[in-house]
Amino acid sequence: MGGLNGMYQTNTVTKGTEFVIPSYNQFDAGPFLFVKKSLQKLEIAGGIRYDVRQFNNKALFTKPDPVTGFDKPVYGVDTVGAYNPFYLYKHTFSGASGSLGLSYRFSNKFSAKGNIGRGYRSPNISEISTNGIHPGTNTFQKGNLNLKPEFNLQEDIGVNFNSQHVTIDASIFNNVINNYIYNQKTGSSFGLNTILDTFQFVAANAHLYGGELSVDRHPHPFDWLHFENSLSLVYGNNEGISGGPKLSDSAKYLPQIPPFHTISELRANIKSLSPGIKNAFIKVQFEYYAAQKRAYLADGTETPTRGYNLFNAGLGADFVNHKGENVVTFIISGDNLFNTVYQSNMSRLKYFEPYPSDPRPYHGIYNMGRNLSFKLIIPLNFSGKTG
Repeated sequence: MGGLNGMYQTNTVTKGTEFVIPSYNQFDAGPFLFVKKSLQKLEIAGGIRYDVRQFNNKALFTKPDPVTGFDKPVYGVDTVGAYNPFYLYKHTFSGASGSLGLSYRFSNKFSAKGNIGRGYRSPNISEISTNGIHPGTNTFQKGNLNLKPEFNLQEDIGVNFNSQHVTIDASIFNNVINNYIYNQKTGSSFGLNTILDTFQFVAANAHLYGGELSVDRHPHPFDWLHFENSLSLVYGNNEGISGGPKLSDSAKYLPQIPPFHTISELRANIKSLSPGIKNAFIKVQFEYYAAQKRAYLADGTETPTRGYNLFNAGLGADFVNHKGENVVTFIISGDNLFNTVYQSNMSRLKYFEPYPSDPRPYHGIYNMGRNLSFKLIIPLNFSGKTG
């Protein structure tokens, strides 16, 4: 099987009053080829692809509008003394990617798989050309015109066991990435009458590895009862620039890497609770997030994050009429029922600090506390038919 897909995108910012990215045109195209072969218990699949991305970013000059006070684009002779946030930039990125995977079925219950692949990703408009205040994180974000495409080589292996009363999936992976793009704090700047942290996209070689495990147990004779457990672990090491200086201990880890995480859920499914109530369920869930001490500490880009536990629960059911037709589905959900105070290391709002004199030992915006939600799903029938 083969094909070609792509995209043409255009963005115009000159009609606005805030300029974080420039006006630009982007064209993507990628032909691909995919093959699959089954040999009794063995399945082989592989594919190749070649991607091209063409950027055409336009220059921009701005001056404050004397009437509104907002910045406005200026042209021609008016550009003298104007602010020039974006420069003319044209570039074409290209690269090949491919993968080969094997899956072997030892029995009806047990199988194993392995994959090796080379990936490619070109920088996006934000990573290349951003130059302005990011209102969602209260930071000044800068792009990098010198970024190159990311290329990686990943290997992963996994096993699957699926029987009547238990399902187990386990996998591990190893991923080496060249020109891995990440966001680094570079200093401070002024904006909106306050001091903002300045971040810029940079690149280095990276090594990510880890694994996942999930177990779903529904013991005999209680097939309606499910005990689901999953865990995931990812380590991210910053390998620096090839031939560059040795990294300090504060920069040896990659930023924005999730910590060790587990979820356990006990769920009861009841197909028929009464003649008018079907497909009922009730569940309780426990989430554990370990402390993330492997943070990118250089220049204050990240700080370590404490671990935390979350307890969630929910119940729901379908309410049906005398014909067995679903009239309404009602669901109640409760998240973080014990109102745990916590911050996720994946949240940029952890570093959003609107109160410099805040007396709390941990600054920034916290994640959501106790949250209760009620959902009604009412099926609509516009055909005029019933039954």
